[in-house]
Amino acid sequence: MKIIIHMGLHKTGSTSFQNFLHSNRKALINFGILYPDIDNNEESHWQLPNQLIRNNWTYLENYLRNIITFAKQEKVNTIFISSEDFAILLTESFRVSEFENLLFTLGYKEIHWECVLRNQWDYFNSLYAEMSKHKICLNYASAGEEIINFGEISMGNDFSRYRFAFDYDFFINKLLEEINGSLSVSSFEDFISKDFIGEDLLNK
Repeated sequence: MKIIIHMGLHKTGSTSFQNFLHSNRKALINFGILYPDIDNNEESHWQLPNQLIRNNWTYLENYLRNIITFAKQEKVNTIFISSEDFAILLTESFRVSEFENLLFTLGYKEIHWECVLRNQWDYFNSLYAEMSKHKICLNYASAGEEIINFGEISMGNDFSRYRFAFDYDFFINKLLEEINGSLSVSSFEDFISKDFIGEDLLNK
């Protein structure tokens, strides 16, 4: 069984891509791809990275076991999950090995990570606007200095914690040191430029 994990980044069209996958689940099964349901039939699998950073391995094990069982029943050999919140693994790559070990233990034979990167300046401005909507107020200049000095920015509110990677080379190289699966990177422009969002990724 193969699992493909689309990990964002944030503000790279992930929500539109997830809506497309969720709306076309039945058609995808005909092509051998399972885009599984999750709690409350949501389009994104955000609960998985959310539980991962909380070390809730019971939740992760139960969910990942259930979907591989369902995939075998449907006679498909590829499971596709998507959440931009998996992007936290770029800044917290130490979590990857244990997650991959769980997947291998449950019977997943191949693990493929997919990441979409956006020009850092556009990325920062889009994130700044989005975080403001969530009442996470940042000083624009201070946020920029944090990115320049540390290659990332951290923020949060009463409910969530966010870390966004901007030094792509540094964090991707760290991730590559931890993963046993493969990692593919594409640009935001390529990801959204085809007949439908993520077309190249699905074709691959």
